[in-house]
Amino acid sequence: MKKLLFILSLFVALSCNNEVKLQQPVKETKQEIAIDPFLYPLIKEFVREAVERGKGLEITRLDSIGLKTIHVLPDSEMMGNLGYYSKEKGEIALNDFLYNDWLMLRTVLFHELFHALGIEHCDELGVHIMCAVKPRNFTYAYYLDPEVWEPLLDREFNKL
Repeated sequence: MKKLLFILSLFVALSCNNEVKLQQPVKETKQEIAIDPFLYPLIKEFVREAVERGKGLEITRLDSIGLKTIHVLPDSEMMGNLGYYSKEKGEIALNDFLYNDWLMLRTVLFHELFHALGIEHCDELGVHIMCAVKPRNFTYAYYLDPEVWEPLLDREFNKL
């Protein structure tokens, strides 16, 4: 698993030229987060979405909340869960079968990153990113439409 200095390097890259580039950070932070390299592009997308909404400074909290690992575990270890955030372990874990569906992987990763930033589940059945229970006929393809996805992201980022 590749060690990356997470937020500072991404935030500096974004704020300097509005595009995300893999680069070494300008200065080192105290917190290193081990990130599964397969997830790195989606984490860059999360950071970009936050910065576009003026929430770049809010997400730098990921450097200070004790998040140590963002990784994928075998389905057998996930016990039927798509993903989880553990504050005690400093870990976000995602089920490896999510590799088969990019939309599910992106949505579940964003959901867990929002948890790490302090956002809880919504209380109702719904299609919002933080709703743990989706309607019976729900499909993640619903999130393909930017006119659907963008307002859902706005809703969660505005809670920061």
